[in-house]
Amino acid sequence: MLGLVNFKEAALVCSEDRSGGVRRSIANGYDTPRIRAGTSSLRMQQDSSLSQIALKQEQLLETRLAVEPSNVGLKEALVELETKMRSYADVTRETQSALFQAHEKEQSARLSRCQNLRVVGLDETVGEDTKEVIMQLFSDTLQVTNHDVESVVRIGRREGTRYVLVRFATMDGRSRVLGSRRLLQGSKIWLDADLTPSQVEERKKEVLKVKTAIQAGFVAYMREDRAVVTTRRRTETK
Repeated sequence: MLGLVNFKEAALVCSEDRSGGVRRSIANGYDTPRIRAGTSSLRMQQDSSLSQIALKQEQLLETRLAVEPSNVGLKEALVELETKMRSYADVTRETQSALFQAHEKEQSARLSRCQNLRVVGLDETVGEDTKEVIMQLFSDTLQVTNHDVESVVRIGRREGTRYVLVRFATMDGRSRVLGSRRLLQGSKIWLDADLTPSQVEERKKEVLKVKTAIQAGFVAYMREDRAVVTTRRRTETK
């Protein structure tokens, strides 16, 4: 039998030939320095690969730690934006609803007043029959007998002369009386539409347009609570 061979010192290996004899040959493929050098190279490559992998893992970890808070912040921002948008939508709906209700209320008020007239500047006496006074004014001064007056009431504080609110049963009756108001020129009595506060503000703006146009030298006037401004100069003659 062959004895144990020290691998570090042996340069030859034994192999058995076909005849059963033993021959020695040089085992070039088992050169110890070459093996050591290859092992060392492999170990260095392995260490380098492991270092690169560790570095990549560290970079990925840092990236994840940097991205995760931004993702959380983005989610929080999106949730906050969504909440605000819902809030704005609710406020918009409420505002639109309020505007619609206010518009409906205004239109209803205008409709209920369209058959009314205000008689302003009519002297008030104690114990007067206001409806009779109005009937006489319409028939004698305005020369309108078929006026369809439905109700008459004084409105305002008692300290001064209160205007008279006249309600007509038909629009035709109101139009006939209003069409004769030119006969009141020169007196302290005048007829006015029963306007809502919103209409009063609108008319103020229209009156301002007329005043501005007149100051600029143009012919301007009011027609049915609307400003009519012409391009004709006030100094021009027809």
